[in-house]
Amino acid sequence: MKVENLPEPVKKRPTALLILMYLRKKKKGETITEIAEGINITEAAVSKSVELLNRHNLVEKTYGSGKKGRRTTVVKLKK
Repeated sequence: MKVENLPEPVKKRPTALLILMYLRKKKKGETITEIAEGINITEAAVSKSVELLNRHNLVEKTYGSGKKGRRTTVVKLKK
């Protein structure tokens, strides 16, 4: 995936680019909290950027159960 091929709104958001690089390096699904800790950015910023990436069909979101039965969002790259 080259930067030139990405949609314009994604190119303008550095957090979205960081998330794409992080997920590509990990090669598996990560929760929003794990991504935020991995790239040292707040969970709110990660969540907002994940929504943008999801809108442009670059990542997919799935839901799982985390600690104490709470719903967690797992994000992984689309193939």
